[in-house]
Amino acid sequence: MTGLEVRNVPAAILVRDLLDEFEGEEQPDGTVTGHGWLVRFIAGEPVRMKQTVITVLFIEISGEREVEAATFVRRKSMRGGG
Repeated sequence: MTGLEVRNVPAAILVRDLLDEFEGEEQPDGTVTGHGWLVRFIAGEPVRMKQTVITVLFIEISGEREVEAATFVRRKSMRGGG
């Protein structure tokens, strides 16, 4: 299992990308699955810095195509600085 932690990336965006581009299917429990992979999203406790709230999302990826799925999720969760 590969575990990732991302901040300020809504799970809905990653779910959409997995469904559209990685040929996934959303399950009733919010897990997204595809041929040889499974991705589970777990909301973390938001980080508060003064008036700014930063969302935290934990992602668990498993299956025979775990490395490929994890690479895809990492690429899709990158955000530019500024």
